[in-house]
Amino acid sequence: MAVFTNLLFSSMSLSVPSELSSREPWFSYGVGIVLFTSFLLIAFARLARSNIYASLSVGMIKVGSVRTHIRETFPINKRGSILLLLNYLISMGLIVYLCLEDIRVWKTDQFMIAAATPFALFVGALISIRATGWLTGEYEVLKAPMIMKVLGAQSIGLVYFICALVWVLNPNYQEILIQVVIWTFAIESFIRIIKSVLVVYGQGVSWYYIILYFCTLEILPLYVVYYFVMQDFIG
Repeated sequence: MAVFTNLLFSSMSLSVPSELSSREPWFSYGVGIVLFTSFLLIAFARLARSNIYASLSVGMIKVGSVRTHIRETFPINKRGSILLLLNYLISMGLIVYLCLEDIRVWKTDQFMIAAATPFALFVGALISIRATGWLTGEYEVLKAPMIMKVLGAQSIGLVYFICALVWVLNPNYQEILIQVVIWTFAIESFIRIIKSVLVVYGQGVSWYYIILYFCTLEILPLYVVYYFVMQDFIG
């Protein structure tokens, strides 16, 4: 019995390391810094306006009275709203960067695509709305869809921050998180388009202009982005 006990303790002493070795993170320190920056933006937005997230949630639900709600409780040109927009650009860019990790893309191109994608989607949509308002003379009518675009981007930024945080802490959830990212963007875009159609049509704009706008400036750009993304995955 004593011999068996000695052999057991000797084998345990060989299998148990004498000291803990440091575990290297799978992600770069730059990813951690970007993620921490996003966290600071969300925290400072909350400090700038204590009810900012409640106002954002109510604004996402409202349709016809969204302009009044934003003007009274959640001005989009104030510090808290701007911080959430910056978080959207950073969080979505980080998600795109993480999605490109498994694709054979040069690091420089990976960074440029990650930085340009959220900026192009957001600014491109605002420019399209302004251009449509200028061409049709219905700029006042299109202010509500523009506000909805801003609110949608801010909400997506919060969801993408959570996804990026979980992704970095546990990369085993990568496939699930990619699905969450895609469906979040798709659902937000679908709901926003439906709400915008209802608001614009309710103010007397013809169906012809509504269909023309959303097919050319909303649906077509998303289809082009989807086509090139799928080409990268398949190729």
